[in-house]
Amino acid sequence: MTEEKRKSQLLELFSTMSGKTKIVEPMKNIHGTLRDSDAIEREVALVMREIIEQGIFKTSLKPIQLAKLVTSFYAGKNDTEIARELGDEKLSKTVARARVRLKLFQGTRLQDAV
Repeated sequence: MTEEKRKSQLLELFSTMSGKTKIVEPMKNIHGTLRDSDAIEREVALVMREIIEQGIFKTSLKPIQLAKLVTSFYAGKNDTEIARELGDEKLSKTVARARVRLKLFQGTRLQDAV
């Protein structure tokens, strides 16, 4: 018995027994999985590595540093704080340039979008 024929027979049986002609199933709530910040940073770093390797984006920062920049920015950190997290406050200008080239501005923070 084909799948379509089986479905039509089940619908006919349901209609006969319930008096209804349509079946409406409730939508399932699909939620994302919670992941730790390290996993997120690793995924962002992989994307940054691809972008750098393709020559789309040039910076002296390594992909993992760019990932830290992105996650720290969305955590509400400023350029100097991000540079400190990267281990050298002198990187704040480099962080600022990379952040601007990544189009990460004050109004684009995740908590502002929610």
